[in-house]
Amino acid sequence: MKLTKSFEQSVGVMAILATQVKGVPIASSTIHTRLRTSLTYGQKIIRKLVKAGLVASVSGQNGGFCLAKEAQDISCLDVVEAVEGPVQTFRNEKLLDRVFNDGDKQTVKEADETLKEIFNEADEQWCNYLRKISIEDIITRVLGDEDYHEIDWNQVSSSRELLLSKILRSGR
Repeated sequence: MKLTKSFEQSVGVMAILATQVKGVPIASSTIHTRLRTSLTYGQKIIRKLVKAGLVASVSGQNGGFCLAKEAQDISCLDVVEAVEGPVQTFRNEKLLDRVFNDGDKQTVKEADETLKEIFNEADEQWCNYLRKISIEDIITRVLGDEDYHEIDWNQVSSSRELLLSKILRSGR
């Protein structure tokens, strides 16, 4: 399975939301400015995350988005499935059936079932691994410390980038 750029952008969105000061929603324009993505494409990704119950939409003048759950309760698999759909790496086009088509029908059926079994097992192993890695784990691996500092991304501007850099590094 090759993940699309939507997945990487969605992890970026989740990282921003996970490091945001609690109780302060982030405007979608702030998220997209930080990620340097198209606003409309980014909104499509955020809608998928909202629909999956990973992100909450907050309406009002100071509205925006925040995590719907704690970062440690959101797995990579949750994000993959929210933006890419259910994991299924093997699309059975029944081409192996053509290889064994001159044999009996049982051989054709076994060829089909064998490939499905192999790839279903591989998908399950991959899903189990992604299920163990949370958004918080990713942030911790990047920043090197579980006690990272929260940031109000709504207040971060290019003139404050140096300060932001220091805040992120001070968590190490």
